[in-house]
Amino acid sequence: MTTTSRVSEINLHADSPAWCAIDKLAVEGRVSGQRLMEIVEAFACPVTTFIGVSGPYLDRWDLGDKLDHGHRYLHRFRRGDEDRVLHDHPWWFSATIILGGYVEERFVNGQIVRRRHVPGDGFGVPLGMYHRVDELLGAESWSLIETGPKGASWGFWDPVSNERWPWRTYLRDKRLQAVGDDPIVEAIQ
Repeated sequence: MTTTSRVSEINLHADSPAWCAIDKLAVEGRVSGQRLMEIVEAFACPVTTFIGVSGPYLDRWDLGDKLDHGHRYLHRFRRGDEDRVLHDHPWWFSATIILGGYVEERFVNGQIVRRRHVPGDGFGVPLGMYHRVDELLGAESWSLIETGPKGASWGFWDPVSNERWPWRTYLRDKRLQAVGDDPIVEAIQ
């Protein structure tokens, strides 16, 4: 599936000018990190940066869509997850890689499965699926994200020890930080 068809497929009900501008770039094949930054700055999209021990690893821009079923974001991964622990999300989400790419690890049927995601790939992560971004395929990876409604609590899980941690506890114990406009920032400080 090409970037053009997948981004347009997700974009069927988009209201956000930022989402539409990013979609237009993808359709025209003119996606670059610089152009994506220009769009989120031009539309003043709120950004939250997640910071680990090794420094920033994820920037998440809120594209302004407050959908009945969730939100839309632009993600820029600066690197993979720092440790081997997997995490889940409080919602299902769909992702479309628009620049870069990464290798994801998922826990499926009792084992770790590695998946390579490249520009144009669209994929879903169901509610309760444990996964992690293992490594980037370039210097950065950019993706469009559409989430479902909140249906659970976010958490971390170690498949070796079978230990699970609530997200606030895990982030605090690992001294991970978030900086920006997202409510998660206050929750973990």
